[in-house]
Amino acid sequence: MKKYIITSLVLLLISVILPLLAHAQSGGGGGGGSPSLVKLVQSGTKVLDALIPFAIGLGLVVFLFAIIKYVTAGSGEDKAAARNLMIYGIIALFVMVSVWGLVNFIGGALGIDQNAKVLAPSLPELP
Repeated sequence: MKKYIITSLVLLLISVILPLLAHAQSGGGGGGGSPSLVKLVQSGTKVLDALIPFAIGLGLVVFLFAIIKYVTAGSGEDKAAARNLMIYGIIALFVMVSVWGLVNFIGGALGIDQNAKVLAPSLPELP
């Protein structure tokens, strides 16, 4: 089971990284040339924005799976393992949502616009 989970996570990571590499190779616009740092940062931000809800959803699926496993478990050892998985799932969900909320709260308290574009510094162009 662990080998299946690790293989799935590796394939998921590869499927997320490879399109970014192809995007960087074409310069972001499909016209060739080197990508700018701004486009790279914006692409990374989009990936992270998509991964946060995905991670929370994955934690919820693990928790629900543990509930089903607990209900269908017959022996005491199976129930204990499922109960531990439920506890770990609840802790993971709590930590993910808390950190996400804390970052948004601190950003709002400091007046940081959550939807602002990130302007990365660039190197001066040579004549």
